[in-house]
Amino acid sequence: MRQKEKKTLKLNLFFLSASAMIIAVAVMTGFTLNTYGRQQARDTARLEAINVSRSLADRIEAYFDQIAVTSLSLSAIISSNPEMSREEYAEVAERLVSALPEVINIAAAPGDVVRYVYPEGPNRSVIGLDYHRNPAVMAIIDRARQVRRPRLEGPVNLVQGGEGFIVRAPVYVSGADDDTERYWGALALVFRTDGLFDAIDLLRAEDRWQIGISRIDAETDLGRLVYGSVSRRSPDAVREQVSGLGIEWEVAVMPANGEWPTTAPSAGETWTVLGGVAMLLILVLHTFMSLFRSREIAQNRLEQAIESLQDGFALYNEDDRLVLCNERYKETYLAPEGGIAPGIRFEDLVRAGVARGQYPAAEGREEEWIQERLRVHKQASSEFEERLSDGRWLKIAERKTPDGSTVGLRVDITELKNSIAKAEEANRAKSEFLQVISHELRTPLTAVIGFLSFLAKPELLPASRKLSEALADETTPRADLVRLNGEQLESLSDFATRAQVSGDHLLRLIGDVLVWSKLERHEVILDRRQITTSDLVEQLSAQVEELARARKVDFRVLKTEFAFTADPDRLTQALLNLLSNAIKFADKGKVILRVEQNETELLFRVQDSGPGIPEHLQEKIFERFYQADTSKTRTHGGIGLGLSIARHLVELHGGRLSVYSEPGKGSEFTIALPRRQEYRRAA
Repeated sequence: MRQKEKKTLKLNLFFLSASAMIIAVAVMTGFTLNTYGRQQARDTARLEAINVSRSLADRIEAYFDQIAVTSLSLSAIISSNPEMSREEYAEVAERLVSALPEVINIAAAPGDVVRYVYPEGPNRSVIGLDYHRNPAVMAIIDRARQVRRPRLEGPVNLVQGGEGFIVRAPVYVSGADDDTERYWGALALVFRTDGLFDAIDLLRAEDRWQIGISRIDAETDLGRLVYGSVSRRSPDAVREQVSGLGIEWEVAVMPANGEWPTTAPSAGETWTVLGGVAMLLILVLHTFMSLFRSREIAQNRLEQAIESLQDGFALYNEDDRLVLCNERYKETYLAPEGGIAPGIRFEDLVRAGVARGQYPAAEGREEEWIQERLRVHKQASSEFEERLSDGRWLKIAERKTPDGSTVGLRVDITELKNSIAKAEEANRAKSEFLQVISHELRTPLTAVIGFLSFLAKPELLPASRKLSEALADETTPRADLVRLNGEQLESLSDFATRAQVSGDHLLRLIGDVLVWSKLERHEVILDRRQITTSDLVEQLSAQVEELARARKVDFRVLKTEFAFTADPDRLTQALLNLLSNAIKFADKGKVILRVEQNETELLFRVQDSGPGIPEHLQEKIFERFYQADTSKTRTHGGIGLGLSIARHLVELHGGRLSVYSEPGKGSEFTIALPRRQEYRRAA
């Protein structure tokens, strides 16, 4: 390795090592600062959450104390005046709950049967309610009597709607001797759940925190979530417990987003500063290597530009050794791995390709071809086409540079060559079609014109001349005149019939061309309707029987009667093409049309006793114009569209047309249509 390359390598290693060290120090410093800042932010957030939970717990405790005081105050007033009137009760209750707007009602039940309620108007229905009929209520009253303190029930569904709490407190009055007390009854103070949360100003705390308030079951230590979404199952929540009205309550607090801080508040600024310092240091290092980098970038750009070419590119130096090339160039010649590498001679590359059989033009004259290729390569400018063994075509252009190097391009023109070949094939097919169609149209047209010329001048016919001579001879018997007149009419009829047959044949040829044109343009749309096999056979027979008689062919129909849905005209056309084709080839033989069905398909079979079709041609006969190129077609006429049209029309019905044939034993063409047909446009 030369000294300059060693120096460049050392500079690169130094730059990479120094940059890696700067980045590592910056990352380590950033992680350390952020870890400390994250922990500090987490501790601060938890401390604030603790303060919030304690504040809420204190407010809940204070509120329940206020409710308890209200209950106990009313209990004391009733104890001093157990026989108070409803008006007196209403006045006392109104004064006590005026500071508690969330209270819905407060009822007193002497003997555990409600006799007083405030406000009475909307709650009149509870008067007379007997608590003894509700064991659950009596159980709470009993616990309150045991501890002689108010007890809380809830949250429960209120008859007034929504959820709420009920505070039940026992009332005792003095006995007969004033030294004893007896149980008078119970108080029930009802207030809404949302009123409780409004009273403790819960919404203000929810601006920054998720809050959950749960009621704790003293026996099971299980909590019932009364408010919020932070339950006892939330492991990271800050919790504070408080007692109120004989119930344990837990306040759980979490940040509003559900997570404690995971990053330091100033993480972005920290990383920005550290990143800026690191980038500044790396930029200083980069400045010392700018010249080397510029050269490296230029080299990379050249390589990228060459690789972006869609064509093969190669540069050979003045010694004809490869300097560089792109992957496309390597792919063009399908060389083995490492077969095309910088330093290889062009001649060695060519000889290796010849040895692999890559150049069909070199077969049998390998050395001569190699020398010709090297001679062209050494020219100042050359451009030619080359065919490879895999069928691809390349357009090769090579130019000499001022320093004696050679630049070469390899352009894949396979698609262009194929397109040209297809165009030439299409042009040939067009010429053959015009030749066939002109012959097939001229033959019946010539016959029509010939027969009509005789009809235009009937006096030239032998029968007409005989009749004219007989009429000129006055001695000719009348019977002879009648006979001669009949012969003349028969002759005229024969010429007219032949002209009509030729005209019908001409019309069918033109019709086939028009139908095929519509099929190719996807313009054929089926007119589906319900038909029967009798309708179809009747329509076919009218057209086929005359042709069969003319060919002396025994034509028979074997059918099963059933109804089905199809386009009768298009299906008739397909069958007519098959039958007329069968009659032509079964000359003086027999043709059978079988119409039948099975569980899934409708079958139309056309059998003939013709010469049969070789197996390798049984698919080609369905190609357009195929028969136009055979001597058999010339003998029997036609332009080779009948079978192709028939197959397309059958496929439009969602069916298939197939053939089974053995040479010398005839053929059988089968149209199979599904019982439930799926129609489609011509394709």
